[in-house]
Amino acid sequence: MRYLWRKRLFEFIKITREMKELILSNPSSDKIWDLAKKQGSKTMMSDGIDKIRQGLTSIQEVFRVVSGE
Repeated sequence: MRYLWRKRLFEFIKITREMKELILSNPSSDKIWDLAKKQGSKTMMSDGIDKIRQGLTSIQEVFRVVSGE
């Protein structure tokens, strides 16, 4: 299958009052992501999997881009 154009993978964390308070307490990145996921944030890998399911990209490309997760 050939894919036209580049697709972007996104990772956003909304800075809520609760997130701001957590960040100011100098937490680990795991704690930040735990709260972010509870508040609806998605990782780049999750966004990539959604794009694979939609037929927009391949699993190989997602793993190439998100290597390290």
